[in-house]
Amino acid sequence: MTWTTIARLDAGDQLTSTIWNNQVKGNLEHLYSVPRCWAYKTSAQSTSTSTGAYTNVTFDAEHYDTASIHDTVTNNERFTLVRAGLWLVVGCVAFASNSTGERLLRMVQYDSGGSAVETVSEDRDEAAGSSSPTYLTSVGLAYTDTTTDYVTMQSRQNSGGNLNVNSGTQVTTVAVAWLGELF
Repeated sequence: MTWTTIARLDAGDQLTSTIWNNQVKGNLEHLYSVPRCWAYKTSAQSTSTSTGAYTNVTFDAEHYDTASIHDTVTNNERFTLVRAGLWLVVGCVAFASNSTGERLLRMVQYDSGGSAVETVSEDRDEAAGSSSPTYLTSVGLAYTDTTTDYVTMQSRQNSGGNLNVNSGTQVTTVAVAWLGELF
């Protein structure tokens, strides 16, 4: 559903049901059904230590998904930008407790063929410590002129061994929301 530019009616013009449905009702439905999704992990995901390779974080549960942006089974690392325009993209990750190395998080936009378009946002921090998880949050804006681009959240760590990305409804999550068309 897209926004319809409302035509000007002059004195004497009739407001027909077609005009009402297309320009008023359709636009209100458009505003009501803003595409948005918020997904999370229900189980930990192991990430191997690396100095360069990122791991796609997968998501198997959702708080909500109003426009089939995410699938909890097939390609569950992807969040499809189902409407052209500007999107808010937020990723949060919690790495298991470990005091060695650094942790990285990034949000990357891809075209429908799987080619990276851009890194939308990044965050990096040193390990929090042996008794505390390391939390990272990355927020950015993605723009697309298609309905097939998608974003993924990727993590990287170099603790010297495998390290879990923790799970939970508020722990490791991705939220995307359509903000509007630019033109």
